Amino acid sequence: YASDQAHFSISRALDELGFPPQTLTVVAADELFRLRGAAVAEAIARDRAAGARPLAIAAVAGSTNTGSVDAIGELADVAGRERLWLHIDAAYGAAARLSARDASRVPHLERADSVTVDPHKWFFQAYDVRRRSIAAPSTTAARRRWRAPSS
Repeated sequence: YASDQAHFSISRALDELGFPPQTLTVVAADELFRLRGAAVAEAIARDRAAGARPLAIAAVAGSTNTGSVDAIGELADVAGRERLWLHIDAAYGAAARLSARDASRVPHLERADSVTVDPHKWFFQAYDVRRRSIAAPSTTAARRRWRAPSS
């Protein structure tokens, strides 16, 4: 599940993992270009009723189009209730967490199972310098739940 404001890297990652394009459920963002928990919960309920097995929510912390930040707290609550993986694409917005003035603009990153950070956006690093952070305990649990290989 991702919003219509999500970066193309979300669909590309699914493709790299072997998921067909229709696997991604795109949920419309609100009037402030944010993905909201209620909208995702409704989409999950529809998909479960149709026999689908939801896997993950991909939130955005700083979209490249508008700079908007999804309602990450709400999405984390939905992910917890539904036992889904929560990934946050914070490639653009994560750097705000280092600023006393702007940290509150990107709340709840610590609630994610994985976070994308891209230093070339604000830290003037080469494009190829990136970091993906994955919370190890939940990674292990998710791998077991989905019977995914560890490497």
